[in-house]
Amino acid sequence: VDMMSIAASKEDVPPAEAEGSAGQSSAARAAQSEVELAAMLLRAAKSFELDVPKAPSPEHSRLDDWFLGAKGGVPPRPAPVPFFPEVHEELTKT
Repeated sequence: VDMMSIAASKEDVPPAEAEGSAGQSSAARAAQSEVELAAMLLRAAKSFELDVPKAPSPEHSRLDDWFLGAKGGVPPRPAPVPFFPEVHEELTKT
């Protein structure tokens, strides 16, 4: 007997969700599948009285502001590139 088929019996999944929705994108179906799998694994762990550690929360890094922009504000505009007439002339000759 397959353990996955025992853990995910038909009583746990409503018929509409078991058939799948044709209107959902594959990304939405994958996300829904991940949520369902996590819930099933948590139920299985509880039934075996296993301790499930919480997922670590990401720590704030000083680089978050650099890569994710200023805290809640508009990211600063980059400095304009200087214009060199000599370089412009050389580029337009070719």
